[in-house]
Amino acid sequence: MRESKMKKIISVFLMLAIMFTCVVPAFAEGEDETMPAYVVINSISCGGSLSGSTMTYTASGTFLESSYANVRMILQKAPAGTTNFSYDSTIANQNVTGDLDGLKSFRVTKTATKKSGYDYRVEFTLRVYNTHDVLIDSGTTYSPIL
Repeated sequence: MRESKMKKIISVFLMLAIMFTCVVPAFAEGEDETMPAYVVINSISCGGSLSGSTMTYTASGTFLESSYANVRMILQKAPAGTTNFSYDSTIANQNVTGDLDGLKSFRVTKTATKKSGYDYRVEFTLRVYNTHDVLIDSGTTYSPIL
């Protein structure tokens, strides 16, 4: 009888030890991470250039096999010399399927007109969905300020 009770106590301690071994490392990472950990997004970037008053923005990226991705490019403006950016307009909101099996890549280029007295940037968000239209990954980055 006493042996059975001892086996139960040892089993409980072993289970707790295994649980803490698996759970504690998941919380060991600090909140000071500089790069997000994406599930299927391999890379995202957004560039910008200015020629006269025409701003050209290019969003590109790669993602692993999935059904499709949504590309959203939001033009933001702020009074020149400040960083108080706010919504100006949506310059792209389209679905892409990529051009390869496995790792899919895309590039979307849009233009906008720069008004004097304002600085502009694009907030580029990539959302990746599976075949059941369930969001499985997303990421956001910003273009340089023009």
